[in-house]
Amino acid sequence: MNSADIVLNIERGHQVDDEEEHEHVCTTPDNRLERIGHRCGNESFVIMSDDDYEQDITDDSDDVQSMHFGLSDEHRNQYGSALNHILADDRNTRQENFFSELISFIHSAKLNKKGTASLLSLLRSTTSLTINHIPKTTNALWQQLGVSFKYKTYYYCSTCFTELMQRDDSCPSCSIKNKPNSELCIFSINEELERVVRSNINLIQWYRLPQNQLIADIVNGEWYKRNRSDELQLTFMLSTDGKPIVKSKRTRTSVWPILGFLVEVPYPIRENINNAILLGLWHSPATPSCSLLLDKIVNSMKLLIATGFNIYINNIKSFFLFSIPISSIFIVGRRCPPPCSKHTLYQWQHFIEKPQQQRTQTNINLCAKKLDAVNKNVLGVIGSTPLSSILSIPLQSTFDDFHLVLEIHFRFLLSEWHNIIKQNPKAIIFINEFINEIKYPHSFNRRPTDFSNFHKWKASELRSFMLYIIMPLLIKLRLNIPNCFPEVFLSHFLLLYVYVRVLHNLTDLGDVLNMPMFIHFYLSKFSSLYDQCKELYSVHALVHLWQQVQQHGSLAFHSLFASESALQVFEKLSHGSVFLGEQISYWWCVFQQLHSKHVHYSPSLFTVHEIIEDNFIDLNNLARYRQEFDLSFNQKFGQFPDSSFKYYSRYKAGLITYHSLSYNRRGNSNSYSICIKDETTCTTSCLYYGEILFFFYMQEKPFIFLKRYINSKRKFSALLKPIEEISGWSVYIDRFHPIIMHSTSELVIYPCAAILYKCIFFRLDDHLTVCIPIELETEHD
Repeated sequence: MNSADIVLNIERGHQVDDEEEHEHVCTTPDNRLERIGHRCGNESFVIMSDDDYEQDITDDSDDVQSMHFGLSDEHRNQYGSALNHILADDRNTRQENFFSELISFIHSAKLNKKGTASLLSLLRSTTSLTINHIPKTTNALWQQLGVSFKYKTYYYCSTCFTELMQRDDSCPSCSIKNKPNSELCIFSINEELERVVRSNINLIQWYRLPQNQLIADIVNGEWYKRNRSDELQLTFMLSTDGKPIVKSKRTRTSVWPILGFLVEVPYPIRENINNAILLGLWHSPATPSCSLLLDKIVNSMKLLIATGFNIYINNIKSFFLFSIPISSIFIVGRRCPPPCSKHTLYQWQHFIEKPQQQRTQTNINLCAKKLDAVNKNVLGVIGSTPLSSILSIPLQSTFDDFHLVLEIHFRFLLSEWHNIIKQNPKAIIFINEFINEIKYPHSFNRRPTDFSNFHKWKASELRSFMLYIIMPLLIKLRLNIPNCFPEVFLSHFLLLYVYVRVLHNLTDLGDVLNMPMFIHFYLSKFSSLYDQCKELYSVHALVHLWQQVQQHGSLAFHSLFASESALQVFEKLSHGSVFLGEQISYWWCVFQQLHSKHVHYSPSLFTVHEIIEDNFIDLNNLARYRQEFDLSFNQKFGQFPDSSFKYYSRYKAGLITYHSLSYNRRGNSNSYSICIKDETTCTTSCLYYGEILFFFYMQEKPFIFLKRYINSKRKFSALLKPIEEISGWSVYIDRFHPIIMHSTSELVIYPCAAILYKCIFFRLDDHLTVCIPIELETEHD
């Protein structure tokens, strides 16, 4: 199992007085109420003291970077330090800052309990230190900072998965000790939910209002709307995937965190690592079974359903709905013909000739019951899962575009294309020069380079290449080096491009219904262009994406980019090579709890639109356009700017920061090429494209001085071979690739509110430039 998505709906019960004391309770099988930290049936959560866990460092070979709240600089921004307008607790005193730095040092220095106690003793003995109340022990340190360790660790034999009492026990069943024992850490769902809800309660309430919601988000999917309550509710998505964490051949192990994110926290804040909910974590040299990984978590969820979820703001009653990434339609695969006979194919011809009915959860459960030692696969069902007891798999199944579209299918296409294009060395050189000349917005942390190394590109690089680069690149390649890339491959890919680009981030919900014809025609021609042995299930599964988007929102909003990124974070939380599951869980509690106590996300993250006041402005650029600006200013406002008039180089609209050509620290980035909507014009097109020269205030409102280019009458679709079988294909292509005349421009003033989004500009020739809109810049890397 590579990943899973779980959705939890929580609806509010009655309002509770803020002064009322709240106890976290759970119900035992005989209905006795007990506090968390004591035994609660078989799946108790215990508050672990430092005596229960001491870091066991036996391998210092891993080079772990310095941490900020336990993280390297690469992941520091995921903890919200780069976000403005976060309302931090006023108690961030010098003493608290000192303890934060102390904890980061303890982690990065790999100190165990004894070493930590020695450090604390040394600090206490330093007479020159002004920090009071330095604790004597590690336990006292966590107690003083309000950190608790509410998780339970289970140990298993890594060969036969027999549960063990202690982490160093030998297995009584198989008596094999050639592998380290496995760890399963189970967290308190209540505590993790409460931590995230408390930090985001203002955002959750703000995002409930329809006018604040993104049209393409999960909250506007049909499934969410059907199950939406009038009361406050939370929708909980869970994912899991494995990552190798110790890579030596002798002690190779992987970690499998079970993570969740709350849909009601607005995108992209919900994907911030601070808002990740850790339900469980498996660390082992062996891959866990679905039952072993999820049984205890599902049982805890059932307990939560029965008892409800209480936090100090509301008394919340819970019920759950889940999904995992499998197809909702059963299709029989066929072995490819000799001499290959190695692949199971899911041919489009067979699928279309005999359309399959959608499977039901009842059908899946019946198939699971028929499994035995002889019948190991009954109509595609190869085992049971604990999730089936609390969800309907067919109705809520989702595919992840991170893996399905980018890592698997698009990378395969690039491999096939590279084999064709590399026959002409000039073409490879041309592509690399084209890629290297691109100026991206400063927020693009990863940028594809060297086309011959496409197999090493990260998923975010594949995403940028597919959504923003590939079409202008292929067109310009064909214009400059004819016949190096067959026209038929370009025309065929065009269908997939429109399909994925539209579904990635819907701007019009009605577009979904137009997408089936694109993917149907693409799949019908696939086997005639590519190896027939490549018509695998990962190709067939593309046909279901439009239905998934219709039910659950656009692909970008339920991808696994955030979960995959979190795997890097977990890797940084551990040291050495043994019992890393407990280490990761231990430090997760420390860093997440400390951060959540002092950080509360505010709607101002999205609502504040203001010019950034700084001195990073290029005076030479101002002087170059001063005369034109004065004339434009007078024409618009009926006066000339006086000597005290101020000019600025940057502007912030919610989470998006725009630069100008006058920003002297922009480097090689381009956050000044934009699309604006002109609501004052009466022409057929009210979208214009240009480059921001600088910003200014007038009557307390922010404005831009824009070098606006003239829209060309030439269409990008005219550069492509017409697809007669698909009507309307040119409408989408031209929407995503408007063309301007960069040789003709005019200088105009617009309010900053007219800015829609940034663009990437590609020059086609000496006169024309194609503009690629970046409609969802805040996507996770």
